[in-house]
Amino acid sequence: MKPYVTLGSAQTVIFDHVITNIGKAYNQHTGHFTAPFNGIYVFACTFLQREGTSVNLQMVNNSSEISRGHGARGADVAGVMNAVIYLNKGDVVKVRHYPGRGPQTIHGKWSFFTGYNL
Repeated sequence: MKPYVTLGSAQTVIFDHVITNIGKAYNQHTGHFTAPFNGIYVFACTFLQREGTSVNLQMVNNSSEISRGHGARGADVAGVMNAVIYLNKGDVVKVRHYPGRGPQTIHGKWSFFTGYNL
């Protein structure tokens, strides 16, 4: 990701630097992980807030929250989210800024998202 990403309310976080994408389930242009088949999936996200600000993110399946994370105000505080969930083929999981929050900034070079089928 860019060094710093400022997010608006409910804005999807796009992790555009992809290291591994077996099966091409993650779209680096939309930030969506689309389940290629039915099954149990594991997701994790770690993010670092920009010094002096807090940040609130959530992980959603389609439009339902499956995890929530917070990076508190301070010097380089990280937030973490995890989820284990059954998905149907075509379900979408994404990380987004928490709805209703004003602009908040994450440190992109220290933030990641991963998802895989068990």
